[in-house]
Amino acid sequence: MQWAFMWLAAAHGGDLTDLVPAWTVTEEAIGPGHAAAVFFEPTGEVTAAGWVDPGGVEDRNAWVSTYAATGELTWSRVDDAGPYEGTADGQLSSSDDRWYDAMRDDEGRLVLCGQRGTIAPYEVDWLVTTLLPDESVEWEVAFHNSARQGCRGIAAGATTLYTAGFNLAGGATSLGQWHLWAVQRNTGLIVQPLQVSYGYVVDNPNEAVDVARYDDESTVAVGVATQTETPYDPAVVAARVERRSAGVVEWAHEVEGARFDAVAVHEVSGRTAVVGEQDGQGLILGFNQSSGAVDQPPLWSVSWSEAGDSGITGVAVDEEGAFVALGWVEDGGAERWQLVRYDNGDGTELDRLELAAWSGASRPYAAAFDDGLLAVAGVIADPTEHFGVVLLGPDRDGDQVADVGDGCPDDAGKTEPGVCGCGVGDTDTDGDGVIGCEEDCPSDPLKTEPGECGCNVADEDSDGDGVLDCNDECDSDPDKVDAGVCGCFIPDSDDDGDGYLVCQDQCPDSAPGAIVDVVGCEIVETVDTAAEDTGSAPIKLDEGCGCRTAGVSPWWGLLLVAGWMRRRSAAAPGC
Repeated sequence: MQWAFMWLAAAHGGDLTDLVPAWTVTEEAIGPGHAAAVFFEPTGEVTAAGWVDPGGVEDRNAWVSTYAATGELTWSRVDDAGPYEGTADGQLSSSDDRWYDAMRDDEGRLVLCGQRGTIAPYEVDWLVTTLLPDESVEWEVAFHNSARQGCRGIAAGATTLYTAGFNLAGGATSLGQWHLWAVQRNTGLIVQPLQVSYGYVVDNPNEAVDVARYDDESTVAVGVATQTETPYDPAVVAARVERRSAGVVEWAHEVEGARFDAVAVHEVSGRTAVVGEQDGQGLILGFNQSSGAVDQPPLWSVSWSEAGDSGITGVAVDEEGAFVALGWVEDGGAERWQLVRYDNGDGTELDRLELAAWSGASRPYAAAFDDGLLAVAGVIADPTEHFGVVLLGPDRDGDQVADVGDGCPDDAGKTEPGVCGCGVGDTDTDGDGVIGCEEDCPSDPLKTEPGECGCNVADEDSDGDGVLDCNDECDSDPDKVDAGVCGCFIPDSDDDGDGYLVCQDQCPDSAPGAIVDVVGCEIVETVDTAAEDTGSAPIKLDEGCGCRTAGVSPWWGLLLVAGWMRRRSAAAPGC
């Protein structure tokens, strides 16, 4: 299952504050679980290892899984050694199989470190397994000489695999010993079997919990080593860090004072960080092994002085050589993941990254950096504890999704191309039910294509004359498609056949064949009776011109000429 969460970055600046989640995966479908290790594959995928409890009944199975850059599960493997017929009453016993550390060596082997065995009776083996790229087991080293033992950390040298773990020789909780074994990488042959007892008294929880490579010839291990006095005081547990070469201690230091439960160690350029919990608070110690001092106190130390309880559960080194402590802080009855980056020389806090609290006991246990990305593995609770992995990276478009998990890393409005692609919203801008990028008229709710009339103009024939309105000057006149001479709703016709359109003809009903004047009216011959009354010679005038005596008006001649031009050839002379 993938979840998205908001990461809270303190305003310190630096690399951690530039990171946001790409994805968060919890393997809820296979029951409760715990992720204890994580690393980047050469392909950029993320591999995490730990254990799951499919039935939720303390029957743990070792689990390792690989995730693509998108968070998709691409590969997984489960190892289940049980059930066993080992109980006193003959009932089947559940198994307790776990991976505590994992890595991919430079020859492509997947190396897994953990334990295998039964719960009742408690018979658990120390186990290191290597898988070839085809997933077949190349070799396996299993150790069993007591009720309980296990591998807790691995580190790779040029030809040697260094391991750290423990065994409890006297029972489930007593007579602890450190196991620091060097194994040939290509054969699994143990070349330096080393079991160290610090105290070795009843109920002594001696345990090597992690190992880091110092150089090709030596390693740095950390664990708990109680005092040798009896009776054993559980309130005083010394954290011991030591560097060995060929099994011989070159440098060591035991943390004095209040009980300190160390959980992890990391080394970079002669500087070593040891992390754990002391007096209910996370604690990180920085050592300078390059000084050559045999027993040197910490160069610096930082305690997580939070308002509530806190703990540091792991440590990593980023790509710039800074130590990154990862742990948890109590927050309102729940726990939130916290990562803090420190300068390896003086312990100065560089920046931090916090995750909003999940319900229950949610804790990170491992982290890895690669090419600007950060992978974190641990427990995510709801409140059931689940195997959880988070991938974080830069976010250049500021949408709170890392570029590596963002299908549109330069588009703050989208994380997937969707239908329209990055940079274009998958929105129906005009509300017509069609996404804007899939239509040619994204602002026209009535059209998705321009058609004949174009967007925002309907392809309609309002007057039913067979011509669309956008091409019809008279879109409400079924008899005309353009205004012509007379305009819409007036036909461009000459009803009386006199050569004048009805819109220009003042006498639209002239008799057929009539001679008309310039306004379309018929010219009719009349006699000027006024001339008869005065004794003048009568003058015949066309109707419309009127009858007057000659020479009355200077325009008269012009009107007569115009009349003559339209009279028939039989017109009376002199008019």
